[in-house]
Parts: sequence; structure tokens; C-alpha cells
Amino acid sequence: MDSNVLYYAFLNQHNSSIYVYNILTGQRSQIIEPKSPHGKLSKLSSFYFLNQDSIILIPQYGAKYYLCDHDGDVYGRCILSNPDEIIISHWVTNSRPPILHDDKIYVPNVFFPLARKDSLKENLLLSFDMRRSQLGFDLKHPNEAFKFKIGQSTFRHLTWSIREAGEIVYGFNYSPDIYIYDLDNDGSTSVTKAQGGYQRRPDKSPINQSSEAMWLHFQSNLSYSKILDAPGFSGHLRFVLLPNKMDDMVQGTINSELPKNVALVRYNESGGYEYEMHLGRSYNFTNSFLQGNDLYMQRKTANEDELCFDILTLL
Repeated sequence: MDSNVLYYAFLNQHNSSIYVYNILTGQRSQIIEPKSPHGKLSKLSSFYFLNQDSIILIPQYGAKYYLCDHDGDVYGRCILSNPDEIIISHWVTNSRPPILHDDKIYVPNVFFPLARKDSLKENLLLSFDMRRSQLGFDLKHPNEAFKFKIGQSTFRHLTWSIREAGEIVYGFNYSPDIYIYDLDNDGSTSVTKAQGGYQRRPDKSPINQSSEAMWLHFQSNLSYSKILDAPGFSGHLRFVLLPNKMDDMVQGTINSELPKNVALVRYNESGGYEYEMHLGRSYNFTNSFLQGNDLYMQRKTANEDELCFDILTLL
């Protein structure tokens, strides 16, 4: 692959292959079909390009990963030592991508309703130490999360990004605040309070409500989604999901299954509100990334086999 070309790669879950495209021309450059000399691979969750001939393949389950080259030939497997903590599966999405720092790769863990600080078995972050073949666990929900009784609802979900100087920038769907996880300082965590713009937290939800009631509660409250940060980018971006009216959903005026309308908010380094753009439902906003000051976002089209990106230059 040409180092001067911006490529976009994704994992096709239907055939466990990696598709690589030149994002500016739309031309497909390669399909990488992982294959092992030792038989069938575990179902894959995600991947990470170390370089052209070293691609990390992360399976959906278990404390292990594979290495393959650009032809898809698997040449290594690492099974990590697993302490008493339980790994259910790796919850990797466009809003929770794998992150590489030094010799460790970080992925999100599928967690219990809420990850409490006093529980060893509930963690949000898994780290794979590739040099020592060790598995680490960290990150819990902040104390504030338990006040809202969000339980198993979508409000508990985590989203993150990486910025320069070894910092993971993360947040939760119930809060506009941003947390910084310092990878170079023993995982110390700090918080940046959002100042101005959207501030509201969700209303407290009733205990033991049905899944349908939980969903309506999520759809009728303001929520906070994907965070975008990148080396060299000043401040951060946050996608905010605007609430629907409960009466409109109950009466059928608005389809409660439709995604909420989206606003994109820019904050400065101190968490201060700068500006926002309303996107409606025109974008698959979770499939977005920053390249310098250019924001790439997948625009929805009528053709489900088409992948189309708009490029917004941010001032």
C-alpha cells in the first residue's frame, strides 16, 4: 500500500475479511482474507494495522489475538494470561475502536449493568500487553452514574478516542463530561466538565422496567454519543442525540425505533462550548473520523451497498 494514500479499512463480518479502500477515489485496494495453517480462526471482532505485514486480529471471545500479514496468512497467536476477572466478549465498535499505545493494545470489554469500583469482575477496559503476554483490566463507571439508576439501558455505554501524549479520551452516554485516562501515568484519570451547550442528564428511570420502557426512556432523553479527538486537533467533538417527545412516540407520530436527531458539538481544551451543527438523521455518525481538521462522516444513501463519506473542514 502507498504510504501517501489515505486508506479506509473495515471488517466484513459476513466473511471475516478486511476490505481496504482508497477513501478519496473510492477504489478498492485489497481484500485480506485471514487464514490459519492450524484450521478455522475464532470469530473476529476487530483488527489493527501495526504495519503492512503485521495486522492484529482480535477475536470476539477470549484472551487471545492473532497476527497476520497483508496476504492474510496467520503467522502468530498469543494466548494471554487471564487473572480471575471474567471476559465475556470484546465490545469493539466505531465508537470504541482498538487503541495501540507502546506495547499494549486496548479494547473495550462487554460489561455488567454498571461497572462498580468495588467489584473485580466488572471492567470497561481490557489491555493486551503484547510483549509480556499479559492481560490487564481497568476503568469503572464514575460514582455519578449510579445516581441515575440507568441499569442495563443504553445510557451506560462507553465511547472513546485517542489523543496525543498517550491519553484515552472517553465518556458515557448519560453525561456531557469528558474523562482523560493517562496511559503514561499508571492509568490516572481526570475529568473535564462540559461548560455551556448541552448539560442535561437523563431523568431517573423506574426500577425493573421492561426493555420497551427502557428504550422509550432513552429515546425521550438527551444523550451523548461518539467522541472524536486526534493528535494535533484542538479540543474535541461530541455527537449529541436530541430527544423525541414521549407523547409523540406513544401515539405513533414518531417511530420510536428511528435514530434520534443528531447535533455535532465542538468543545475547546477546557470543555468550553464553541459551536454546534445539526445533522438530523442524514449521517451514520458513528462511522466518522478526524484527519487533521477534516471530519469524514458516512452519509446515508438509498443504496445499502454504497459507502459514501462527506468531508467537513472544521474551523
